Amino acid sequence: MWGLLDDLLKIVSEDIRTSQPGTSSKDILDGLPKKEREKVKTEIKRDTKKLIKEAKQLSPLVGEVMEAGYLLSETIDNHSRASKDRLSLPDLEYPVKKFSRGDHLYVNRWLGLDYSHHGLYLGRGNVIHYSQFEVRIDSLEDFAQGGNVHLMDSDLIYTIETVIRRAKSKLGEEEYDLLFNNCEHFVNWCRNGERRR
Repeated sequence: MWGLLDDLLKIVSEDIRTSQPGTSSKDILDGLPKKEREKVKTEIKRDTKKLIKEAKQLSPLVGEVMEAGYLLSETIDNHSRASKDRLSLPDLEYPVKKFSRGDHLYVNRWLGLDYSHHGLYLGRGNVIHYSQFEVRIDSLEDFAQGGNVHLMDSDLIYTIETVIRRAKSKLGEEEYDLLFNNCEHFVNWCRNGERRR
């Protein structure tokens, strides 16, 4: 367990040493070109998940606390991204866009808080997603609810047919959980098998 804590401290201290006074790691990431920034974010996510897995093996309680903190930070990031998009993109009309089967889509919504809602494009104008706490298929227009639909670049490790089959296998599932099994987790699970529970 102490080795795991040492690893966490090394990551944090390295971040502190490489940053300048008054500069956050977010500021450093924002200064990178988009492609490199996305690569760094992906590496950080993978390293974090690896540390959580190791922590769970050493101490299930510590691992669960770390995972809950990680999921909470992703939920906050989701809110932040949706708020930023809502302020920068007018959602006055539903834009006509062409999506491909298996695409990870999201639309920004407002429910007392800004948030983004995620779904998987099935083709022919249909999206499978968690809606009203159930996995179901809706039209792209119903999914959008008048907002702009965006494409998210999430990891894809399966073939498109496998992604679609995985998504449809969850039709009717009613196991929605804001922190551990939400609409974004569902799409990630379909595309890359990432399990949050």
